[in-house]
Amino acid sequence: MLDIFIYAFNAVASILIIILFGYFLKRKGIIDDEFSHKLNKFCFRYCLPVQLFYNVYNIDTANLIDLKLLVLMAVYVSFLFIVGLFVAPIISKENKRRSVITMCTFRSNTAIMGMPMATYLGGEEAATILALIMAVTIILFNVYTVIAFMIYGDEDKNLSFKIAIKEISKNPLIIGISVGIICLLFRQILPFTIKDNLSPLYNAIKSYSAIASPLLLLVLGARSDLSNLKLNKELIWTVLIRLVLAPVLGFVLLFVCGLSFVSLTPAIYQAVCAAITTPAPVSGTVVTAELGGEEKFASSAVILSTIISPLTIFIFVVALRYLSLI
Repeated sequence: MLDIFIYAFNAVASILIIILFGYFLKRKGIIDDEFSHKLNKFCFRYCLPVQLFYNVYNIDTANLIDLKLLVLMAVYVSFLFIVGLFVAPIISKENKRRSVITMCTFRSNTAIMGMPMATYLGGEEAATILALIMAVTIILFNVYTVIAFMIYGDEDKNLSFKIAIKEISKNPLIIGISVGIICLLFRQILPFTIKDNLSPLYNAIKSYSAIASPLLLLVLGARSDLSNLKLNKELIWTVLIRLVLAPVLGFVLLFVCGLSFVSLTPAIYQAVCAAITTPAPVSGTVVTAELGGEEKFASSAVILSTIISPLTIFIFVVALRYLSLI
């Protein structure tokens, strides 16, 4: 039993230490708001897409892409979106908060916390599976977010599906994954690979991708401003749904459907765990401001869920390890 706790602790502690170090650097004045904002933009636009490209491109063969798993994750996110639409009016009477509650129900911080978590739990195999999952979930995150704000958001914003399509088309993560898949497919039919024929470029991509996760976690800690945290019942319920209800529903769906639909492996459980147990996304605050929701409420949801998530992630990892699923 002790080895189970050690495994879970190591996975969570590795992430938490870097986040806390970022917070420490912010308190010491070494990292200020302007620098952390620019560093976050640099990581999101350039480092993380390269990391996702690298993970996808290094799949042994395109046949290893489990389309059934991707369909299952799409169903999961869609189901959470519907749950969020029905739960939000029960939790809050304010439309600007209902849109945020709905978004937090189905949208997780997969890009910043999920990728390093998958790597710590299952190495490159789990990280690669997560990268493929993100190819589906990021698209749905953008589409459902716009729909949620169309239903509960500011009527003056005149939101439409064109906004969602525009966001998807220029999303750096989608671009990184898409280019990775295209290069992977070409690798199957051409006697040419970046790794063998352009080894300097491949090694540069590998080194560049390695800095993405540590920098993003560092920035996450530096941008965690506890002064913006305003506790209330609506916020607590929102965080509980994001950190407890959403992962439980995800694991139940995965286990039930996996019995006959998906061939489950420890790496799949590790990747899915990283995808569904992470807190509300940092980008949710910016999205909320742009789409007409309550920005302070969204910011509080991000901060509180990020603070509590190491505990809930630890519990889920212990449970999965105890059941010999990872």
